[in-house]
Amino acid sequence: MIIKKSRSLTKARPAHLWADSRTSKDGVHLSELNYSIRENKGGSCKEVSLGNTTVKVSTPTKWQLLRMVQDMLQGSNYRVLNCQKAIGQVQIFKGEERAYFGGVMACESVWLCPVCNRRIAYERAQMIRKTLDAGYKMILLTTTLQHSKADALDDLLDALKLALRKLKQGRWWKDFRERWGVEAYISSYEITYGYHGWHPHTHIIIYLSKEIDVQEFWDQLSQRYVKLVEKGGHYASEYHGLDVREAEGEAVANYLTKWRSWDLSNELVNSSAKQGREGGQTFWELVASGRDDLVQEYAHATFWFEVFDLVSWC
Repeated sequence: MIIKKSRSLTKARPAHLWADSRTSKDGVHLSELNYSIRENKGGSCKEVSLGNTTVKVSTPTKWQLLRMVQDMLQGSNYRVLNCQKAIGQVQIFKGEERAYFGGVMACESVWLCPVCNRRIAYERAQMIRKTLDAGYKMILLTTTLQHSKADALDDLLDALKLALRKLKQGRWWKDFRERWGVEAYISSYEITYGYHGWHPHTHIIIYLSKEIDVQEFWDQLSQRYVKLVEKGGHYASEYHGLDVREAEGEAVANYLTKWRSWDLSNELVNSSAKQGREGGQTFWELVASGRDDLVQEYAHATFWFEVFDLVSWC
């Protein structure tokens, strides 16, 4: 497969896309390049145009949001600052479902990069879907803890992670697993910001080999979880700190990844008006509304913090 590029002379450059991080090896902005793919099939060569890459491969909103994150984190060492920089000959590769860039640096940050975030969320949703045919009963679990504007995000994340780690340790967890047939789990963290400050919480899918009483299952987990949060110096409500519900099929894969695959164009529209909505603002809304202080705190707290714990078999 041969990739050919040509400079577009007819379309104006989108002002929000101009940045050093979006230029190719020869100094041409990536949004200015029209790409074509030459496919060799049966000895004949067929050229198929992909058109302008901004339209065909990405959305202006996604690149704009990336640039805003990079501006807010200037002076730091976060990998997102170098994301989408050309590191050689820029190419387009045609996959089964989508086209993608080659020769472009990717930061792989699910927390900070809207470009890498969407791709990784899609890949992980596909991985989760492969577990749906394993024949297990699935329970959807959400955990959180009490928080206020006085609480730093890194402290809340540490407390939540510590409680969940201890929940899955020791004799209690062994007995719980055997009682309910817990075979595996997948967990994911989510963070929003609202009236009461940072709100970190986890979404967990638990795979079970036995039929269960959901109420009794919740009672045991909730009591144990609340005690562990309190031992860590924080508080979780016995009634609202942990939620349990049953789920089947496609809803399971979406449960961990759908919140991460938002429509970025909608996130940027009137984001300041969403500040008081239930559940608070996402990180991308904080970026769009210019909350530099919160964006920097979020970046520091999530540094080296794993978003997903994929299919841990008990």
